[in-house]
Amino acid sequence: MIVRLYSYRGSRAASLRLDRHLWKQEGQQPEFFAVRNLYVHHSVEGFEVMAALKAGSPKASIAYWQIIVSPTKTLRLSERRRVIDLIVQELNAADNPLMAFSHNKKIRARAGGGGNHLHVILGHISPISLRALDMRQVLPRLHKVMVLAAYEIGAVAPLTPYRDSIVEALTAEGSPHAARWLSEAPGNARVRRPARMRDSMRRSAQSAGFDLASFQARLERLWSSGAGESEVTSFLEQNGVDVRAGTAEGVTAFYHGKTFVGALHRIVGRDAAVVRKELEDRAPALLRLKTDPLASVRKNPPRASQDDRSFTLRRQRKTDYLEHGLATLRIQRQRLVYEENTGPGSTTGELPTASELAGSARMECVLETAVKLLWEDDRWVERPVEDLVRFVTSVKPAGAPVDSESEECKSEAELPEDRDSPPTAGFGPG
Repeated sequence: MIVRLYSYRGSRAASLRLDRHLWKQEGQQPEFFAVRNLYVHHSVEGFEVMAALKAGSPKASIAYWQIIVSPTKTLRLSERRRVIDLIVQELNAADNPLMAFSHNKKIRARAGGGGNHLHVILGHISPISLRALDMRQVLPRLHKVMVLAAYEIGAVAPLTPYRDSIVEALTAEGSPHAARWLSEAPGNARVRRPARMRDSMRRSAQSAGFDLASFQARLERLWSSGAGESEVTSFLEQNGVDVRAGTAEGVTAFYHGKTFVGALHRIVGRDAAVVRKELEDRAPALLRLKTDPLASVRKNPPRASQDDRSFTLRRQRKTDYLEHGLATLRIQRQRLVYEENTGPGSTTGELPTASELAGSARMECVLETAVKLLWEDDRWVERPVEDLVRFVTSVKPAGAPVDSESEECKSEAELPEDRDSPPTAGFGPG
C-alpha cells in the first residue's frame, strides 16, 4: 500500500480543482463513502468549512490535507473504512472534519495493483478544540498505518524506507506480530529512489528558461493521482512539452523544444516496463509519435473501445475474486505464525503444525499462480474462474510446498461477496 500526502491552504480555486478531480467520471467510478464532523450538502462546502476553521486560527497556514492511499489489492468497503480509522487514530484526528472518496473500477495496468484508491480529505483544525493536527514525522507515521492496514486485510507487506523505525514503533505500541511480519517480509530492504534529474539536465533546462523541478513534481503528482489521457495531455500542452521515444526500448521521454526534461519512469520513480504499460492503458494517444507528438491528440483524441474496457473490467473482477480468497488465506496464516502462539492471550504455547502451514501456503501458491495466468493468458478471462483454479491445482506450481495431489489444493476456497453499500444520499459534487 502506497500513501501520499499533500497540503492545501484552502483557496477557492484549489478547492474547486480538487473537487472536480474527486468527482471525475473518466476511466473510473467516484464514490463518497465517509464523512465525519461535517454537516454540508456538497463536498465543496466541506472545503469551505475547513478553510473557515483555518481563517479563525491566526497561526494556521494549512486548511486541510489530502491523503492518497493506493493499495495493492482492491479494497472492499469495510477495508476502506478500517484504513480511515487507522489514519484518524494515528493522527489523533477524531474531532477533525473528514471526507473520504474512493475511485473505483480503475483500469489496472498489471497484476498486483488495486482496482481502486482512496482520497482522504482531513481538516487541519479541529472545530471543537480549535487545535491544529500534530503532523511531525507524518510520513513515517502514515507508513506505519499502511503496514498495519496491509497486515489486517491480508495484503503484501509494503516496501518502505522507514522499515526499521516502524518495526521499533510497532513493538513499543503493542503490535509485535505486525512488527515481526514486516521485519521477516521478503524484499523489505531500504528503498533508495533513483534521482529524477542529472546536473546537466538541470543546467540545460535553466538555460532554456524551463522550471524543471516544478514540471517533474507536478507531473508526478498528476500521474500518481490517476489522471487520464485528457488531463496529462492538457498538462503537457500548457508546459510546451512533447513526448518522444527514449533511447532505450520502452522509455517515454519528454522534451521542451530540443531540451530533454525527463523520462516518465524516472519522474514517477517506478520500473520503466510497468510505467510503459500504464501509459498504454491510460494515455495510448501519447505513444503515437509523429513530428508533432501531440498533434493527433489535439485533433482527434482516441478512446478505448467499449469491448476493450469491458474485457479489462472482467479480468479485474476475476482478479479481485481470487485476491479476496488469497487475502483470507494470508490472514489465517499470519494469525497462526505471528499471533496465536506469541500474543499475551496465548495459553497453549503450541506451534502451528507443519501440515497447517503447508496447506495454507499451498493454496496461496495456487491462487497467486491463477492471478498470474489470468494476466499472462487472455483466454482465461473468458472462462469461469473455477476452471482456472482447477487447472492450476492439477499441475504443481513453482515453489509449491506440498504434493500437487493433496486434498488442500483440490478444495476450492469460499469467496464471500461484499454486501456493504456506501452512503450516497444527500451528498454529491459541488
